[in-house]
Amino acid sequence: MIAEGKLDLDLAWDGQRITAAKVRSTRPVFACRILEGRTVEEALRLAPMLFSVCGRAQAVAAAAAVDTARGIEADAQTREERERAIAAECLHEYVWRLFIDLPALLGEAARPGDLADLRRRMPSEAGEAEWLDIAADAEELIEQRVFGLRARDWLAFDEARFARWVEDGALPTARMLARLRSFRFGAPRAFLPWLDESALREEIAPQ
Repeated sequence: MIAEGKLDLDLAWDGQRITAAKVRSTRPVFACRILEGRTVEEALRLAPMLFSVCGRAQAVAAAAAVDTARGIEADAQTREERERAIAAECLHEYVWRLFIDLPALLGEAARPGDLADLRRRMPSEAGEAEWLDIAADAEELIEQRVFGLRARDWLAFDEARFARWVEDGALPTARMLARLRSFRFGAPRAFLPWLDESALREEIAPQ
């Protein structure tokens, strides 16, 4: 937790979508001092190394900042490559939590082998076809290790079917949810109300 300063995020909502965003930061900035006096090439090389997480996202943000400072706009191919780099990093972080951190919380053995194989196939630069293959394999792996079935079928569960999936406890994700369900903090509390597709859409984007 950062004790000094804070981030304020303002979003403009027109009733259906976010139309604008503003970010105000009062956090102290020290890391940028490492970049002072550096060439652009040096700064772009160093930016991903300044923090222990989200190196690819930091690199993309630095490149976008340089583009803005120079008054240029990245072409479509460059934007797509940057988006794929961020998506790959997000995938890695989520899979790490599911295959390494979650089993540890349950007192079970982690599954580093599954993650290591996926990481080896996630280079910093790759073409669209290669990323599509990686994404397909990642989807299959997550369906097997996290849901135990196709993600679309899991998302289609109603409340009763979801409860049975949790109670079966065949996978670490189900066992973790079962454990959370068994916790009691004061008076017993139920899960949040179940929302079907139409109710969820109304919550997110009311008409």
